[in-house]
Parts: sequence; structure tokens; C-alpha cells
Amino acid sequence: MKFAKRREKYARESVEGWQDGHREECCQDRHASWMTDLPHHVKQLPLSKLTIPGSHDSGTSNLVPSTVAGVDQPKHIRDLVRRFPRIAKFLMPRWSVTQHLDVTKQLQQGIRYLDIRCVAVREENRLRVIHCLLGDTIRNILLKIKYFLHMHPQEVVILDFQHVYNFVFEDHVELCRALITGFGAALCPRPPKDQAVYSLQFMQDSGFQVIVIYPVELAQFCWTRELCPSPWPNTTSPAFLKDFLIKNTSARDPNLLFVSQGIFTPRPATVIFHPVSTLETACAKPCNATVKSWLQQHQTKPSNQCKSEEEVVQNSSSQHHQIQQQRIHQQNEQQQNLGQTKQQKVQLNIRKTRQEALPLKQQQKSQQRQQQDQQLLTQQQDHLLKQQEEQQLTQQQDHHLTQQQD
Repeated sequence: MKFAKRREKYARESVEGWQDGHREECCQDRHASWMTDLPHHVKQLPLSKLTIPGSHDSGTSNLVPSTVAGVDQPKHIRDLVRRFPRIAKFLMPRWSVTQHLDVTKQLQQGIRYLDIRCVAVREENRLRVIHCLLGDTIRNILLKIKYFLHMHPQEVVILDFQHVYNFVFEDHVELCRALITGFGAALCPRPPKDQAVYSLQFMQDSGFQVIVIYPVELAQFCWTRELCPSPWPNTTSPAFLKDFLIKNTSARDPNLLFVSQGIFTPRPATVIFHPVSTLETACAKPCNATVKSWLQQHQTKPSNQCKSEEEVVQNSSSQHHQIQQQRIHQQNEQQQNLGQTKQQKVQLNIRKTRQEALPLKQQQKSQQRQQQDQQLLTQQQDHLLKQQEEQQLTQQQDHHLTQQQD
């Protein structure tokens, strides 16, 4: 009897566990494609009108423990870590990891804004994630994002490279090449000035899946910080954070992207007074509660944000027309540049042929001058001979006349 009850209990627990796992997988699938499942009138809105969930220091799930603080930390923190390496090795992982999930799981849970801070590691000749400690390589993170977007072709991800450390020009070029090789035509070009951000429907129709916020304007797909402001609260006070979010969101430009940083930044005193705690328990949990209450108090009604379908369609069509004009303009510029390069090549060839022909012409001119000089000499000699002959004739005639007179 006891055995039968125990078997029934185990069977019930296994079924409940399978249901929980199945429920979690279904939830992940639903969150993984939430942009795809949005209503049509919502997709017609600009991205600046959508509330897009994001993560702070997104690539820090697998930081490597170390006794050296990263270059992103202030000098006094690095000096303290250098003086007390054992204590620092215990504390730094607890106060540096901001995410338990890797980038793939974050995307599956619905995150579409990724905050990436990277550093150029000269010893390895690689670009890595950094948040006090070093993390995964940027190439591995981009590969994970690429695979997710390949499996979800209607989703859009915003990559915000908030800070880059130890970067020189070659490192910027390498990172841009990695983005181009990883995403290619899926990189969304930045919108022109005095134009609203693209709509989700337009990006899905155009095949754009990646928006790159980058500190340097190296390529057409690099969106500058002006197109996506990200003010930093730099506080651990719930009241200050709530006021900060209210003021900045009310004063933001509705035609631009905007990052509401609902985060707490620990002070050195925070770590000192909570030595056994972690960043999650001391900062993340109370911060999440503050942000949740702010969202519940200040959430806007859909009717206040949504436009009429006619206005939305007109905006999307105008955006599509402007993008087409930009592409035609770029193609014309490329053709003009090709024509200019061809003309330059032709001019260079003409110059080369002229330079090669110069010695020949000079030789011909010198030969002509020599010939002319020789002709002048011969003429002068002939003239002198004629004069001598005439003189001899006159002398003979005079002599003959004198003889006759005698």
C-alpha cells in the first residue's frame, strides 16, 4: 500500500514537473517572438513609441574571476584591488555579475535591447566584454545573436555599445567588420536628420533586424548617441531614481529612441557595509521593485499613444519612400564615384603617355635643330665660295684690262 502511494506520488510529481517545463518552454517561445506577434497597427508605430525591454551589462553572465580590476573602474578602486588581492578576488565576482542568463536566453525571454561594454585586450588581440572583470569575446556574443535572429527573422535587436575601452582606430574597424560579417544586410542604416525613427513594420518588410548604437560614426549602420539618449541616474536611492525616470521620460524627444536606465549603481560604501551580499540582493532586487512601481503608476493608456491607422500608414509609406530615395541617391553617388575614378584613370594614362612621349619629342626637336644648323652652315659655306669666285673673276678682269692699256 505504501509502495503504491509512493509510486502515485512520484508519478504526480513527474507529471507536474513535465507540465512546468512545458509551460516554461511555451512561455519562452511566446517571449522569443513577441515582436512577430504584435498587432498590425502597433507594428506601424515608430520604434520610439514601443516599450522595448532591455538588460544592463548584458554580457556579464560568465565573467572570469581575477585579482585585477578592469580599466572601466576608477583609479582608487584599482588601487584597492591591487593592495588587497585576496579580498578583491572574493568580492569582485559578487559585485560585477549583473546577469545570470547569457545573451541567448535573454533574447528568448524577450530582451531586445542589449547593453554591451567591451575592451580591447592587447595580450590576446581580442575584444571582450568588461564589467570590472573580463567576460566572453564579442565575436561569440555576436554569433549567439546572429543564430537567434536567423531562427526569428521578424525580431529586431538593438545593440548599444555604451562604452569601449583601450580602443584605437583599428579596433573600431575590426568591430565594425565583425558586425558586417555577422549581420550583413540585416544592419539597419541610421535615419536621416529631422526624421522619425523607423517603424517595426518597415524594418520587418525591409529585412532589417539589428540597430547598432555606436560611439563613433564609422559606417552608415552606426547610429550615434544623439539618436538614442541614455541618461545615467548614478544613485542607490529609490526616490531619486523614480524622480529621475519621471523627469527624463517626460522631457524626451518622441521621435528618437530613448533608454530609461532603471538601475542602481553601488558606491564603495555599499560594498563595505554589505561585504557578504551581492549586486543582485543589495541593488538589483530593490531597484526592480522601484522600477515596477514606477511603471504601474505612470503607465500610459494605449489610446494616448496610438495614432489612427490612416496616419500610421501615411507615416510608414513616407518612411519607405524616403528610404528608397536614400538608396537611389547612394547608388547614384556610387556611379558618380565610379565615373570619376574612370576619368581619373584615363587622365593618369594620358599623363603617362605624355611623359613617355616627352623624351621622343625632345629628341626629334634636337635632331631638327641639328639639321637646321647644318643647313645654315652649308648655306654660309656656299655663299662664301660664291663670294671668293666673284672676287677672283673681278681680279682677273682688272688684270686683263691693265694689260690691254699697257
